[in-house]
Amino acid sequence: METYISTDCPENSCETLLAGLLSFIHESSFLSHWYRLWNRADDNPTQEVRRLSKEEHTNKIDQLNQSSLPRYVGIDHDKWIYLLERCGLVSVSTDGKVSMTNVEKWNSFFITYDILAEVEPANCLRTNKRWYIRLGKKGPNWIDKAATQAKKGKLVPPRCPNIEYIGRRLNAELNDMIIDEEEDGWGDACGRDTGDIAINNNNNSNSNESQSQRGNDELQAETGPTTPTKYPLLESLQLKDIRLADIDLSDDAQNDKFKRILGEMVAKQQQYTNNKNRIEYFQLRQNTTTTAVAIRPHVSEAAYQKFHGKNPYLDDVVECLDNNVKVGASRLTEYLAKHHREAFITIVTCFESDLGTMHQEEDNLIDPIVIEQFMAGDLAWESFCLGKEAAASSWCIYCKLSPSAWSAPGHTKGEVWDIDGLQEMADSNAKGAKRLGVKRRPYFPWIPVENYILPVLHLCIGLGNNVIDYFGHLVEWTLTKLSDEERGWKNRVVALDRELIQQKRDAVNEWKASTRGKQRTALMALRRNRAQTVGLLPNETEELAELDAEFTALGKARDELKSERKNLMEKIEKAHESRRKPPKEVTRTWYLLMERIYRDCGVKREDYHKRKFSGRPLKEIMRKSEKIFTEAKQMLREFKDDSIDGIDAKIDNVCDNMISLLSSWGKVFNTLYSKDPSQEDKAQFKIDLDTAVRKHRALRGLVDYNNDTPKLHCIEDHAVDALERFPDLLLMIEEWVGQFHQTEKKRVENRVRFIKDAFKRAESASKKRAAVNDSTLMVQSRRTKKARGGYKPKNVYLNLSKILNLSTIEVVRSAENVG
Repeated sequence: METYISTDCPENSCETLLAGLLSFIHESSFLSHWYRLWNRADDNPTQEVRRLSKEEHTNKIDQLNQSSLPRYVGIDHDKWIYLLERCGLVSVSTDGKVSMTNVEKWNSFFITYDILAEVEPANCLRTNKRWYIRLGKKGPNWIDKAATQAKKGKLVPPRCPNIEYIGRRLNAELNDMIIDEEEDGWGDACGRDTGDIAINNNNNSNSNESQSQRGNDELQAETGPTTPTKYPLLESLQLKDIRLADIDLSDDAQNDKFKRILGEMVAKQQQYTNNKNRIEYFQLRQNTTTTAVAIRPHVSEAAYQKFHGKNPYLDDVVECLDNNVKVGASRLTEYLAKHHREAFITIVTCFESDLGTMHQEEDNLIDPIVIEQFMAGDLAWESFCLGKEAAASSWCIYCKLSPSAWSAPGHTKGEVWDIDGLQEMADSNAKGAKRLGVKRRPYFPWIPVENYILPVLHLCIGLGNNVIDYFGHLVEWTLTKLSDEERGWKNRVVALDRELIQQKRDAVNEWKASTRGKQRTALMALRRNRAQTVGLLPNETEELAELDAEFTALGKARDELKSERKNLMEKIEKAHESRRKPPKEVTRTWYLLMERIYRDCGVKREDYHKRKFSGRPLKEIMRKSEKIFTEAKQMLREFKDDSIDGIDAKIDNVCDNMISLLSSWGKVFNTLYSKDPSQEDKAQFKIDLDTAVRKHRALRGLVDYNNDTPKLHCIEDHAVDALERFPDLLLMIEEWVGQFHQTEKKRVENRVRFIKDAFKRAESASKKRAAVNDSTLMVQSRRTKKARGGYKPKNVYLNLSKILNLSTIEVVRSAENVG
């Protein structure tokens, strides 16, 4: 699906936020589902109301709440209504009642942002008529009505990965937008920039509202009715022949006079409060009293020490940062450590015993220990840390190349990122592809990009499994004998991939670039600009409807072919799966015999991550590739398709290509895994790398027409530089972290595998993993855990003799007499 985003619409506007959320749910959900658009007060009845209501009615409410879209995403009700209202999709009356504007606006919104969704009113479970929206891909048994969905009892939304994380981000974005609309600076006269003044808002809305009203009433009594102004009190004050509100601050003399007046007001307040640092002022629009801290520049260190000893305004700054002093101190310390790193390290290392001593003689200074930090992990993690979240598959995390650019043979290496460049891009107003995948500032700005370790282990896993998958594809699609039906499916998929789908996609793109496509874009932008006023004219509305119909028809033709391909691939995958996991009576398929060859060579697939090979088995496959695929030649002849001319030669050619490619990758990773490669090894590494990449592209060209994977690009363009910079760090950190993750995961799973209840088992495993990461719990565990010792059989007679204070012989005799 091509998603349209207007260049006239700000990136973080309400429209793009809502469109992004709906598109994410539609594309990521596994099934189509009807969601309730918004909630009402009676959707969350109190305990008293529940007690007085019928049980059947409350059960219906609880059932329908499962399909609530804001609850499913995790967005606050007020923020959700704010988002819909700003998009012009709902209206809110003065008493807070939410109502739908009209269905045409929703449909127009869906067309604008290319979202395949629909809205309708429905009386689900015979309660009250509410508005519902359908999102998600239409499967074989998709439900076309919200009421039908409720009648069938399918009210729980389908699984949508990462929806909780999307909800948290959207809550934060909407919260910032609401604050930006309401927030002003000092006395609502300044912007958000407060310079060196730390501000803390304390909500005193009730008292301040009455104060504001009294001030306005007194002002009207003196001056009569006036138009609303931003400076109501300054309007009533006059300095000689000029009013304060009319002072021109661009004039130096008047600006100095204004500062002196403000200074006298502050001095008067500080004399009353007996506090030389804090200033309190009233903000009219927010109805809050705000506290500011006055920051003074000191002429010398001695002057600073003298003043700060009696009036430590840094304490006031810490208190103003948060109501919790510990939180404020943590925020201030973190800021200094990030943005003034050298000074922070120098001062910290100066302290030997007395942390209050801020100044020491030069000969007593301890030389700071410079600690260089590195980042290791897979590509997704490193991309996230650099502020390029979820962009690892679309943009290189180290340079500025895109998949289409890095896939071209002989391409020029891209410009490498640095932290300053990432921060500048994050703060810019660039949109779409011009952002090069950057979504936010790097999370660890003190770690330079060149200190991000190339993930050699994950490159080996990714590229090695790609080669194995290519081999399985070639065997399934070109070498083994198939039924006529399956052969027809695969031939149709090949035709769709090579020509048909691309032709429809090109037609859509050409129409967008044509005059009519540009006219549609202009009309949609015009409709947004006039949304709050007159809207489109009748002739403009007719023209836009006609253009939308053309665009929808082209997209529908393309989507029908894509849907056809998807259905065929599902059938083909089921056929492949029947050979991977045949019935028990079937013991010989090419897949089962190939797995037996792997196991005979000491190679085993992992039980996680779709049964892919991990790092060590792949190294073994590269080392024993000749033996493995020589045996595969003989095995595949049992399942060959005799209708293909020269099938034996094709089998030999595919297996020989696998031996050659895996051997080349083996040489590359042997050098990357070596402890201290020499200059000759590094020179040979470049030759081996070029050979492996060339062979890899040639083999992939027999399978698909996609771009190079990010892992292939990273090893092609960045492995040589990484080997030159950090030959000893390439593997150490990543392998240690990966090994700890795997071993610890297996250890915890083995300890909880006997817990039958899935929820209790998951809860127990999470507690054990948290304990491993908590040093305090680990120390406590080591202190309390003692060896159980050997098994000692219980001596009943001995225990009884101790209780009765008798000898063992007497106890035995007593027992015999009883017997």
